[in-house]
Amino acid sequence: MMQESLQEMIKVARYCVEFDKKESWGIPGCYGFPAALLLLSIVDAIGAEVLGGGDDMKVHFKILNHKVYYNLRIDEQTIEAVRTEYRNRLSHNTLIGSTVAMQPGKEDSGVFDYMEGVLVLNLRPFLKV
Repeated sequence: MMQESLQEMIKVARYCVEFDKKESWGIPGCYGFPAALLLLSIVDAIGAEVLGGGDDMKVHFKILNHKVYYNLRIDEQTIEAVRTEYRNRLSHNTLIGSTVAMQPGKEDSGVFDYMEGVLVLNLRPFLKV
């Protein structure tokens, strides 16, 4: 079941990231919030399956540094921000934290960047990994 659900989530996340809001909304961007929620849910699911940890989502998000899966080589503080400021807030409040940002990003951008001290999630490279 997980193989099917993850494939579905990736396919819908790709649609969201590739969608151009300018054509229908008149503003630049993509369907960023649903894309980020799906991609971060995939991280959580893979982390739970590979790393275990039961209900401890802190363990699940360490998959972001796992060499076989994401291999992002990010510090613990960034992993915690990803879990709390992006994933948890998106899941429970349909928003991200006020101390982080999100953008479509470019294919060759890093998944996470810091711009003026703000952690930025770049969706296109995140989808790619």
